[in-house]
Parts: sequence; structure tokens; C-alpha cells
Amino acid sequence: MVSLVIGLAALVLGVQFITSRSFPRWMTGPLLWPLDRITPGVVVAEGWACVVLAATALTYPFVVFAPAGLRYDLTGLTLAALLLSLCLVVLAVWLSRRPAPSRR
Repeated sequence: MVSLVIGLAALVLGVQFITSRSFPRWMTGPLLWPLDRITPGVVVAEGWACVVLAATALTYPFVVFAPAGLRYDLTGLTLAALLLSLCLVVLAVWLSRRPAPSRR
């Protein structure tokens, strides 16, 4: 049950990030801790990380109902999706910390 609630919340938040291309006003300070410069690209990367995490959280509780042979494959896909979400967060942090392009 908790996984489904977390999944739905992450899905809503991720879709909001992607569509608005900005974080909500209430997300300040420690909530944006690893990020330095917030750009639309950073927010979209974070949004996609939320969507992938939401897909993982929403599907993982149903792995127990899968046939035994398929259970290991679904668990592997879940772990791969979690790794993808982590890579997207690392990408967002890298994008936010790289030097700003100089204007001439």
C-alpha cells in the first residue's frame, strides 16, 4: 500500500515537473540540496527520474502475483529502472553544476 501511495505521488510530481519545467515555489533550500543552478533541463531530468521511480513503485507490489519464472525477470527490470532513475538524478546534478555558457 505504501509503495502505491509513493508511486502515485512521484508520478504526479514528475509530470508536474516535466510540464511546467520549473519546481514548485515550496521547493526551496534543503529540498533542492544537490542542485546548484536550476534550469528547465535540470527540472525535466528530475521529472523523468520521478516518473521512472513512480513506475517502479507502482509495478513492484504486483511482482508477487507473477508466475515464478517471471518474478526474477520483473525484479531485474525493477532494479534496472531504479538504476535509470539514479542516473537521471546524477545527470540533473551534473547539468546544474556545469559552468554556465559564456555569452559574447
